[in-house]
Amino acid sequence: MVVHLLRPSTATVDPTARVGFIVNRKVGDAVTRNRVKRRVRHLVGRFVSRLPADSVLVVRVNESAKGASSGVLESDLDSCLRRLLGETG
Repeated sequence: MVVHLLRPSTATVDPTARVGFIVNRKVGDAVTRNRVKRRVRHLVGRFVSRLPADSVLVVRVNESAKGASSGVLESDLDSCLRRLLGETG
C-alpha cells in the first residue's frame, strides 16, 4: 500500500479531508478490486480524523493487499499515515 497526502494551502475552503483510492489491476478482476477497495475504505474511515482539514489523501492499493488480513492492512495504513503526518510511537 502506498499513501500520498496533499496538505492544505493557507486558505482552507473545506473543513473535511477527502480520500481517493487507486486499486491496481494486478489485484484481480473488477469484483476482487472492488472488494479490496471496500475493505480499505472501511479501514481508512478510522483514520480520517487524524488528517488535516482540507487535505487530500490518495491510497494506492497494490497486489499484495488481495490476500492480506484486515489487521495487516490496518497496520500498513497506520504506519503510512504516521510517516506522512510525522507522528511517532
